[in-house]
Amino acid sequence: MKKKAVWITLIVLCVLFVIQIPFNFHHNAYYYATHIKQKKDRYPFVTLLDSNYLPASYVPGYNVENDDKRGSYTVSINKKRIHTEQDIVELNGAHIRYSKDYNDPNYYLNNLASFSFFRKWGN
Repeated sequence: MKKKAVWITLIVLCVLFVIQIPFNFHHNAYYYATHIKQKKDRYPFVTLLDSNYLPASYVPGYNVENDDKRGSYTVSINKKRIHTEQDIVELNGAHIRYSKDYNDPNYYLNNLASFSFFRKWGN
């Protein structure tokens, strides 16, 4: 009887251990993305911005906006005054944008350099 109780306890503990692995990957995704060796032109940190909450303490000196959209996060990181007094860099899961003047209400349309992180087919 004792042997059976030990086996049941071990099986339950193993199942609980296996179940927690995906939660660990999800809640510690930024840690894994920045601490696991990656290929030269890969930026896994950026792709997580569309699905995971980013604590502001992970990127000190930057403004972090977390927006919850039906269970998935849309994260935007920006920093002002990088090279001049009026420039801004914004980063989200799909694009990085640089603008010369953030005081312009349409700065995201004018004087903008934008780059996409999506890989083109065939490359």
